[in-house]
Amino acid sequence: MNKRTSIINIFTFSMRPKKYIYLIKEKLSKAFIYVLLLSVILGIIQGCMSIYVISNVEKTVEIFLKQDELKFEMKDGILNFPASPIKEEEGQTLLYIDTTKSLDDLDSIRNITVHKEEVTVILKDGVMTKFNSEQSTFKYSDYGLDKININNDIVITALNKIYIIKYFIIPFVIIVKFIQLLMWALMISLVGVVNNLISPKKIKYKKIFALSIYAITLPALINLIYPIGALSVLIGGFTLMFGINYINYYDNKDIQ
Repeated sequence: MNKRTSIINIFTFSMRPKKYIYLIKEKLSKAFIYVLLLSVILGIIQGCMSIYVISNVEKTVEIFLKQDELKFEMKDGILNFPASPIKEEEGQTLLYIDTTKSLDDLDSIRNITVHKEEVTVILKDGVMTKFNSEQSTFKYSDYGLDKININNDIVITALNKIYIIKYFIIPFVIIVKFIQLLMWALMISLVGVVNNLISPKKIKYKKIFALSIYAITLPALINLIYPIGALSVLIGGFTLMFGINYINYYDNKDIQ
């Protein structure tokens, strides 16, 4: 492979261990350019997917908050749901909203909650939660909610104002992806280090690290479709191992 080899060819070769006999001739600087471009491409794709999801959630929340039966107001630490009481239950899970009652009135609704294992009760001055036999309560004022006034319209207005944050997602994801891929490459490079310990043919670490960068291509693409976590390093490690085996097999003279 010569210096004019395109990034596209490097991309395809990176997933074919037999081609590592050519990739090892590339400079480390080219590997860094490659991982940067890969990060940009993957970051744009994942960022756009995140923006799409966030936009849909934003629209759903706005539609949800505009429903008359879900109108609410929090003022001076007191919550008001005009449509309460609201009762939603599924199996042993219960959500009960009644802003005509306070935490002092919990005993009056005990007959509603006693037979449920997972319970959330939202009242005018606080919340009660129960998981199995463990029950806990807190007042809105305990968390400073008595110092703010909020209602559906305020929440919707806030959502409309912070939409610009969505446009910072893509550069943020690109940066995170770049760091993540380099960390994967660093861990994968340990395969090459071990190989140097057991093989009579030694490869300089900068070459090993460059090959490790190329080896992250396949797991990075898999993660784009389905998150595989730590398996990314395992897959990249096997790719590098086979690539080094081919390099040693062909006894490449340029690996030093």
